[in-house]
Amino acid sequence: MNECTRFYWVASDLDDAEATSKLAAIYKKEEIVEKDIEESERLRRLLVTQFQKSDDGLKWRIRKEDKTLFIRGNGE
Repeated sequence: MNECTRFYWVASDLDDAEATSKLAAIYKKEEIVEKDIEESERLRRLLVTQFQKSDDGLKWRIRKEDKTLFIRGNGE
């Protein structure tokens, strides 16, 4: 594992959705690490629980269990 992949893992562990998405792609496409479709899918499922970033600076996520929308930050 190289420094880039480690960075993505640290960021993903801190709930950075972009890093988690990049890791899922890395594992799926066999970039830098050995191909692991199961890990790629696990990371994709994890994205559901992480906050996504909008273009105007807001962060949001939806909790599927009770269909609750969470919004963080300031924006329109």
